Amino acid sequence: MVVHEGELVGLYGLAGAGRSEILETLMGLRTVQSGRMLWRTQSYEPSGPGFAARTGLALVPEDRRQNALVLGMRLRENLSLSFLHRLSRFGCLLRRREKNFAKHWMQALAIKARDREQPVSELSGGNQQKIVFARALAMQPQLLLCDEPTQAVDVATRRAIHHMVRSHCEGGGATLVVTSDLQ
Repeated sequence: MVVHEGELVGLYGLAGAGRSEILETLMGLRTVQSGRMLWRTQSYEPSGPGFAARTGLALVPEDRRQNALVLGMRLRENLSLSFLHRLSRFGCLLRRREKNFAKHWMQALAIKARDREQPVSELSGGNQQKIVFARALAMQPQLLLCDEPTQAVDVATRRAIHHMVRSHCEGGGATLVVTSDLQ
């Protein structure tokens, strides 16, 4: 499989067919069993998610509650979790910077919540999924990996997710979507 800049590639398959494992392997969560991967014509062997992220990959996992969100934390904290290094100075989190970061992404993706301090566990599934997308998109990935991105969300959020993915591709990024939904 080849994914070029600006492309949206869909990988269809039923649950258990190995489709999620492909994304996990690209992110360095699994090791390559056979074959080889190339990234920008170079051999690609990710040693873990941190390596994959530094290389330009971001993952929206299938199970947001289990693999992407920290349900005991607030919306603001979940949004900033992957960016503490950018929101800190000398090892201290700069609250104003963190709040502005959260405010920006809440507005950009129309995340509906009482405020930034609302526990993420109290949000709808669609708003939780938008938080996962915000974290992934804030990384400015060259390749966005999405595993069942519209699973268990309402129609409006599904439309918003489709728009986010198209915008990412129109901006020059590539997206690989794994789905069991042909629509």
